[in-house]
Amino acid sequence: MQRVDALFTDEEVQYDVAYDPVMIYTEEGEKRLEITAPLLKSYNKNPRRTEFTEGLKVAFYSGKTNTSNLTANYGENNEQKRELVVEGNVVFKNNKGEQLETEKLTWIEKEAKIKTEYAITITTPTEIITGYGLEADEDFSNYTINSISGIVNIEDE
Repeated sequence: MQRVDALFTDEEVQYDVAYDPVMIYTEEGEKRLEITAPLLKSYNKNPRRTEFTEGLKVAFYSGKTNTSNLTANYGENNEQKRELVVEGNVVFKNNKGEQLETEKLTWIEKEAKIKTEYAITITTPTEIITGYGLEADEDFSNYTINSISGIVNIEDE
């Protein structure tokens, strides 16, 4: 196998490809999240990483309940750091009807947190909040905005 690997020095050819994969992460027998994507590239060299070059959808679970959903144009999962970085039209929705929009977001598996330093917009049933930087639980149930730049109340007619 080493002689075959030596034939391929270009990093771009040293990955596995899967079309329409479904990846399910479990913890203690419970589904924690499910990732679906049109295309997955898995790099087996250090650092081991998986790229979702044509976008991805992530569904987060607590027990059997789907608590939140994330979509983005691109994602990269670093297996060593246990982090998933997504970017490009990132939308994160929870079951409370709240939605986060940003350009780049990191899910840190060992902390069960999501973070960003980028501009954010959060839409709730009653307001729109804008700011820069955010840290939240992975189900987007509790969050802290680093720098709020505006809050607009939404009125029902």
